[in-house]
Amino acid sequence: MDTRDWLRYFETNATQVLRPAPEAYALTAEERARIASSIQGFQIGEASEGAHLRAGAEEFARRTGNTDYPAAIACLIREENRHSAYLGAFMRHHELPFARAKWTDDVFRALRHGAGIELSLRVLVTAELVAVTYYDCLAAATGSGMLKTICRRMLDEEARHVEFQMHHVHWMNLQHGFVRSALANVAHAVLMAGTIVVVWFEHRRVLRIKHGLAAFFWRVFGDFLAAMYAGARSALEMMGEPEPDLPLVSRRGVA
Repeated sequence: MDTRDWLRYFETNATQVLRPAPEAYALTAEERARIASSIQGFQIGEASEGAHLRAGAEEFARRTGNTDYPAAIACLIREENRHSAYLGAFMRHHELPFARAKWTDDVFRALRHGAGIELSLRVLVTAELVAVTYYDCLAAATGSGMLKTICRRMLDEEARHVEFQMHHVHWMNLQHGFVRSALANVAHAVLMAGTIVVVWFEHRRVLRIKHGLAAFFWRVFGDFLAAMYAGARSALEMMGEPEPDLPLVSRRGVA
């Protein structure tokens, strides 16, 4: 899909807001201890106003003439904010504490604020790739039907966010030469690997529901490689260019 198609998708999806119903289920003490601190971090992370990303999208639109891109990014940010609201509704219903800040979220925000639009997108999509596996584990971490419904919705939408952002990351990246493109992809892989390890140690009580460290690493890194390849391929198709040997990634993984 091109940017206008993505904008239509986001606008349509915004009319189908999830309204999770309160439930009679009561979290056990063990479930509360497992998820309380962890869910705070993701609830905060989804709540960003995205001012730096919005500004970068406006600059990109002026430079390229892609006038639909700022509106698509604004829709993406609003959808992320709805994820924060979904988690917040669950936390309030079950009287889980909210946090004002988490150091991991502060690090991601600092990286995005110190970067141009392409690097900002790479940092954001890195967090979203981790979120896909995290929400799958979070859904299994309690017996709450409310939480499972919320996680299923966010899983579907985060997967679409990854697709949207990887398409535009590679559209931007392919404007540069092979060496620059390859270095950017390698740096992204390093960022992805480091993020996976940090998230594991921060959220391992939830992640251990389904994965050990090695399994979690390769699950997320495998998703990253697949998303890199798909994003580059879709960008090339939109540009009307033949598919080359892509820097860093191939169908089988690391080139």
